[in-house]
Amino acid sequence: MKRFLLYSLCLVFFSPSLKSRAEDDFSTIQKAITASIQQGPGGVVTLEPGRTYRLGTRPEAVGALTVIGADGLTIDGNGATLLAHPSCMVFAIAKSRNITVKNLEIDYDPLPYTQAVIQSTDPESGTLTFVPMSGYPEPEVSDGYIDTHWSDSMFYDRDSRKIAHVHLRYRTISRNEDGTFTATFHWDPASVSRVLAARKPGDFLTIKLPYYREAQPLRDTDGRFLAAYSAAIRVAYSKDVRVENVTLYAAPRMGFGAVGSEGMVLDHYRVLRKPGTDRLASLCSDGAHFKSVSIMPTLSHCHFEGTMDDAVHVKISSACIVEKQGKKLVIVHNDIAYDDIAMEPGMRVSFYDFAAKRHLGFAVLHSVKPTQYRQAEIELEEDVPEIFPGVLLYTCPETLLEVSDCTFKNSFNNALLVHPSAVIRNTWFEDVNVAIHAITHEIIEGPMPPGLMTVENCDFVRCGDAAIALYVPSPESLPEGSRALKLSQSRFRLSDHNGIAVRSHNQTGIDIEEISIESCDGVEPTAPIQKF
Repeated sequence: MKRFLLYSLCLVFFSPSLKSRAEDDFSTIQKAITASIQQGPGGVVTLEPGRTYRLGTRPEAVGALTVIGADGLTIDGNGATLLAHPSCMVFAIAKSRNITVKNLEIDYDPLPYTQAVIQSTDPESGTLTFVPMSGYPEPEVSDGYIDTHWSDSMFYDRDSRKIAHVHLRYRTISRNEDGTFTATFHWDPASVSRVLAARKPGDFLTIKLPYYREAQPLRDTDGRFLAAYSAAIRVAYSKDVRVENVTLYAAPRMGFGAVGSEGMVLDHYRVLRKPGTDRLASLCSDGAHFKSVSIMPTLSHCHFEGTMDDAVHVKISSACIVEKQGKKLVIVHNDIAYDDIAMEPGMRVSFYDFAAKRHLGFAVLHSVKPTQYRQAEIELEEDVPEIFPGVLLYTCPETLLEVSDCTFKNSFNNALLVHPSAVIRNTWFEDVNVAIHAITHEIIEGPMPPGLMTVENCDFVRCGDAAIALYVPSPESLPEGSRALKLSQSRFRLSDHNGIAVRSHNQTGIDIEEISIESCDGVEPTAPIQKF
C-alpha cells in the first residue's frame, strides 16, 4: 500500500501536463523525494521513462536534489535524463541509509568545460593560441586564474583523439581580434615549454570552466557539510548506498563522491564521452572518489573513460593526534575542510609517524566524542606508548575494496588510485597513465600501512607510466610480514615508451604467476618488472 501511495504521488508530481520541457524541473522532483522520505522506509520515486528533466541554476545546497535523513528510499530514473546547469550538483545524499539511485542518465548544459583546437604554440614565450569548437562554451577571459587543479588544460592528439598524460594550468586567457584566444600558464618556463613543444596545430585541448562560484554548500548544526560542490552525486555520512545503471556524460567536478560513508556499491555505473557527439572528455575530475571509514566500496560492471583526473580513487583520510594522555587522545581531521571525523567505537585504527616514515602500531577505539567540527576526543582500549602528538591515525579497513568486470579507458591520470587492500578481477585497462596505483606518500591519504593488492585475470594495454605501481615511503612504513601484491593470470601489452608492467618501491611480498607480457609496437620492453 505504501509503495502504491508513493507511486501515485509521483504520478501526480510527474503529470502529463509536465511533458513539455520546463525551464526547471527541480522543485517538482524535490517535492516527490521529500514526500517519499516523510512516508518512511520503502519509498520509491519514479521518473517518467525517456524524459529529460532540467535542473536549473540555484545557489542553495549547491543546487542539488537533497536526500537527507532517509531510510530505504529508491529513486528510479526509469531511463530518464537529468540535465543540470554546471553551477549545480545533482544529488546530495546525507545522513541516510539503504538508498538506491538507478536507471538514470546525467548530463550538463552548458558543458562545464570548453573544447578547442590548437592554432599555434610558442614554447619560448609559453603561450598557446586556440579556437573553441562549435557548440562548446567560450572560456572566461581573465588575467588572474589561480594555480589550482580547477584551472587545468588537458591535451588530445589530433589523429587518435586520445588524451595525453600531461597537462598545464592556465594563468591568463585573452581574446584576440580574430576570434581566437591566447593562454599563458603557471609553473616554471622550462616545464611549460616542454609541454607546448610536444603539441601541434590541430591537436585539441579542454579547459575547465569556473561555474562553481555560484554554488553554496549546505551544513548541519554540527558543522558537517551535507551538500558540497565536489561531485554530481555526493554521499556524506551515510551507509549502504547503491548506484545502479547510472550513466554520466559530464560533470563540473567528480561524478560520484562519498565521504565518511560505508558500504557504497556502484553496479553498471558508467562515465562516458557522450555517444553521437565529438566530446573528447567526460568529467572534469574523478569518475568516483571514496573517502571511506572501514567498509570499503564495491564496483562491478562499471565503465570509465575520458576523466580529467583519476577514474576511481579510494582512500581513508588521516587524523592527527594533537594531545595524548595515556589512552585518551584529542585528534583533528586532516583532509579538506568539507570533511569531518567519522570514527565509531569498536573500530580498529593504525598509527603512523609521517616524519620518520614509521608504522607505530594498532589499537581499538573504546569511545569517540566529537568536541567540535573536525575534532574529537577518543579513548583507546589499550595505551600505545609509541604514539605522540603529531602522529597520524587511520581507521583500518574491515572489508576489501572489490573491483570486478570493469573497463577503464583513456583517462588522464590513474585508472584505480587505491590505498586500502583490494581485489581486482576480470578488468580491462587501456590507454591510462597508471592502471593500478597503490601509493602512500601524502599526509592526508591512507591507510598506513596499505594492504595486499590482489589482481586476477586482468588486461593492461598501453599504460603510460606503468600498469601497476606500488609505493610506500620506507620499509619501516610496513609491519613485519606485510605483503604488497598477488598478481596472476593477467596480460600486459606494452610499448617501447611505456614498457613497465609492475614497479614497486620499498614493498615486500610480491607474488607474480601466470602472466604474459607482449609488445604493442614490436619493440620489446627492456625492464617490465622494476623493484626499488
